[in-house]
Amino acid sequence: MAQPEHLSLAGRRVAFTTPQTTDDGGGYGGRLGTLLRQRGAHPFAVPTIAIRAHEPDRLRPYLLPGALDPFAALAFTSRSGIAAFSRALPSAHLPLSDAASALPFTVAALGRDADLLDGAFLARLCRDAGRRVAVLVPDVPTPAGLVESLGRGSGRRVLCPVPDVDGLREPPVVPDFLAGLEAAGWAAVRAPAYTTCWAGPGCAEALVASGAAAPDAVVFTSSAEVEGLLKGLDAAGWSWARLRARWPGMVVAAHGPVTADGVRRLGIEVDVEATLGPAINGTLNVLRSCKKSPFLKRVVLTSSSSAVRIRDETQQPELLWDETTWSSVPLCEKLQLWYALAKVFAEKAALDFAKENNIDLVTVLPSFVIGPSLSHELCTTASDILGLLQGDTDRFTLYGRMGYVHIDDVARSHILVYETPEATGRYLCSSVVLDNNELVGLLAKQFPVFPIPRRLKNPYGKQAYQLDTSKLQGLGLKFKGVQEMFNDCVESLKDQGHLLECPL
Repeated sequence: MAQPEHLSLAGRRVAFTTPQTTDDGGGYGGRLGTLLRQRGAHPFAVPTIAIRAHEPDRLRPYLLPGALDPFAALAFTSRSGIAAFSRALPSAHLPLSDAASALPFTVAALGRDADLLDGAFLARLCRDAGRRVAVLVPDVPTPAGLVESLGRGSGRRVLCPVPDVDGLREPPVVPDFLAGLEAAGWAAVRAPAYTTCWAGPGCAEALVASGAAAPDAVVFTSSAEVEGLLKGLDAAGWSWARLRARWPGMVVAAHGPVTADGVRRLGIEVDVEATLGPAINGTLNVLRSCKKSPFLKRVVLTSSSSAVRIRDETQQPELLWDETTWSSVPLCEKLQLWYALAKVFAEKAALDFAKENNIDLVTVLPSFVIGPSLSHELCTTASDILGLLQGDTDRFTLYGRMGYVHIDDVARSHILVYETPEATGRYLCSSVVLDNNELVGLLAKQFPVFPIPRRLKNPYGKQAYQLDTSKLQGLGLKFKGVQEMFNDCVESLKDQGHLLECPL
C-alpha cells in the first residue's frame, strides 16, 4: 500500500475508542493502532464498550442440519458477528445441504472482515461450498454498500447475525441496514450473535487520570463507543465539556460519515471526518474482485486530478503538472484537503496492488467534471455550479484555480484507454485550467441573465499551474471547450427544473 510522504503524526499521542473483546472480533482496534504507529504516532486504546459472546444456543436454530436452506444469503456487518457465528457452527453436521437442486448461497461481509470467511469457515457451512457458496465483499465497505451489492431480494430471505445492545442506545447502523434490506425486497431475519454493552465506570481513566499526558487527538470508531465514553466520564465525575477544557488542543476525529453523524447526535463536535479508509478499501476490494476473473484483460480506475494538482507552487520551478506529478501529502494535510488525500492514497494503493498481482491497470484523472446530469438529484459539483449561477459565492470560492472537463470527454477517455492496447499508467483528463475569477468572467458573458458574481476570492493565493494532457491527446482525444461544457450543464439544469429560464 502507498505510504505517506512523511510521518505527519510523528510523536503525536492519539487516543482511540475500541471495544473490550475476548476474541478477534474486535481486531480493528489492533489494526488501527498498528496503522497509527506506522505513521509515527503513539496510540493508546480507550476501551469504552465490551463485546460479550452469547451462548451458542442463541444461534443454534439457524445451524441445525439444513436450517440455512430457506435462506439465500448470510450477511455480516461486523467482524464480531463473523467470529460469533464461526464459534457457534457445529462440527457434527452442516446447516446448508449439498443437494444438486440446492440454490446458490451468498455469504457477505465488509472489507477486511471478509478475511475470516476462509475455506475452513465455508466448509463448515456446506460440504460442496466451492460450488454452492459465493463470498460477496461490496466495493463500498459500509452496510449501505452491502445492501446495494446484494441487489434485489425479490422476497428471498437473508440471515443477519447482529448484536444485542445492553445498557446503551442502539446505534442506527443495524436498524438502518435491516430497513435497507427490506426496502430492497429482502426478508431480513435478525439473529442474536453477541452483546454490545458498556465497559464499566473505569473506561475513561486513561483520559481523566491526574497524571495523564495530553492527547493530541481522539478517534471515535463507532457511536456506541462514544456513548460508552460519555458514561465513563460521568461515572468519574467528569463531562465532555470538562475534558475539552482540560485538553483544548485535542482534535476529535470520526471514522467515516456514519460514525461522524452518530458522534454529532451525542453533542460532540467532529473536527476531522475520515475518508481515507473507505476510499482505499473500496478501491482495493474492486481490484480483489477483478483478480478473481480469469478473463480479465485490463482495469480502468477513475481517480482525480486532485491527486496531482495540490502542490506548493513556491517550491516548484516548473508549473506544468503531468502524470508524473503527485499532490503533496503535507500540503493536503495542512489545508485539510481530505478528498485529495484520499485520492492520492487510493490511487497509489491501487497501482501497488496491480503491480503485485499482475493486473493491467490504467487510471484516468478527470478535473472538475461539467455537463448534463442524468439524475435529477444533483451531485456536489453540479449543486455548486447551480449555486454559482444563482449568485452564491461561498462554496465555489474554495475551489481556487481548477481544471474543467466535459463529462462526455471523461466517458470517451475511459473507453479510449480501455480499448487502446498501448495505453499504460496514468492519464490526466482536463480541457482547460482557469482561475475562479477567469471562470466567473467567462460565465457572466456567456449567461448574462444569471446573477453570477464578477469576482471570487482565492483562499490559496496566487496560482499559475497548468495540467499537461498531451499523453491523453496523443491517443486521439480532442476536448470540448469550456463554453460547450457549461452550456450543456445549464440546459440540463433548466430541463430538470433546477434553474429558471430568466431568474431576473
